[in-house]
Amino acid sequence: MVSRARAAAALVPLLLLAGCAGAPAGGPGLTGEPPCVAVDEAFYPTSAELEAAADAIAVGTITAVSEEADHWVVTLAARKAVGPAADQAAGDVTVHVMVLCDTPYGDTFDVGGEFVMLLSGPRDGAFFPVNTTQGLMPVVDGVAVPLDRSGLPPVTLSEATAAALGTPLGGPPGTPAPAGGLAPGDSQRGLPAALGPPGPGPAARAGVVWSAQAGVLYVVTWGSSSCPTLAAAATGDADGVTVTFVPLPADAACTADLGPTTSAVAVPEGADDGADLTVTLDSLGTVVVPPREAAGVTGPPSWLP
Repeated sequence: MVSRARAAAALVPLLLLAGCAGAPAGGPGLTGEPPCVAVDEAFYPTSAELEAAADAIAVGTITAVSEEADHWVVTLAARKAVGPAADQAAGDVTVHVMVLCDTPYGDTFDVGGEFVMLLSGPRDGAFFPVNTTQGLMPVVDGVAVPLDRSGLPPVTLSEATAAALGTPLGGPPGTPAPAGGLAPGDSQRGLPAALGPPGPGPAARAGVVWSAQAGVLYVVTWGSSSCPTLAAAATGDADGVTVTFVPLPADAACTADLGPTTSAVAVPEGADDGADLTVTLDSLGTVVVPPREAAGVTGPPSWLP
């Protein structure tokens, strides 16, 4: 495993190298991390612009990682690639990834891990991610997850590209596989299965939807996988219910892999009566949840603004 404790970025033309500093020791089998660099790089605000910047977009499994003077050399066994250089991005692909300083999160390259990579090149036999975070999307439970970039909205793959790669879209930011049917008190990382990716926009803080099971609401919250906000109980009546959340420990250590978690909560008798229901999500806000279109199906979602 190779730690990217300060995140990884593309070694691409037109990046302005602003400085360099040392980095802490690397993972097992390595003597340390390459020096990190500070760069000024482009950000692509839409899927179309992001994908247009790539010569190839590949999905595959990391089979090797090694250390060079100022970057990692990652081998991606690409099982599918699209784009102008798709033929050259098939099979074993060499990707050079520079280590950036002062980024707000870290993650790792694991041999055996899966990624979607948006790549520039090849040049001198290697490809390079188009930029720091947008060019590297971990695949979590089969879903391509856009990484969160300090205050900037995450950008997913387009539906056409995701379909061509055979990789479902991830919601912003960091949406894992959709949650399946949950009983009251249960929770699971991801969106309710009936909603599916890509989910709400990045400004959404929480949402509510009727489960296919009578008398059960799904509550979706965004946050860290290690510190999810989970529904504890729903009180009220047919005029409205209030959902409270399980309190987090004061000393909780929360990771930066923001994404949705779905938890299921039973509503009071009479609240699931086939009419609009006002739901107050503790201190987060209030939404009006429309009824299911038919019995036994998940209802339309309502997201907090």
